[in-house]
Amino acid sequence: MSLREVCEEASKRGDNKLFIVFDQFYGQFRGERATLRKLKPDEEEYIGLIKKIGQFAAKYGMGLEIGLNHSEKK
Repeated sequence: MSLREVCEEASKRGDNKLFIVFDQFYGQFRGERATLRKLKPDEEEYIGLIKKIGQFAAKYGMGLEIGLNHSEKK
C-alpha cells in the first residue's frame, strides 16, 4: 500500500494522525535482525525524509506521530 493510499483511507475514516513505528531500528540491538542500517533517526537525511512524510500527511489533514516499539520478543 502506498503512502497516498494509506492517507486516503485514513482520511475517509476520519483519522487525524499518521502513526509510524520504528521497531526495525531497535531490532538490531535485540539481536532480531542482522541488517545494516543506512540511515539512523538522528541523521539530517532521515529527519528530512520524515519531514516530507509529515508534509504529505498534512495534505490529508493528518499530523505525524512517531513511536518506538520496545517490546521484547516472547
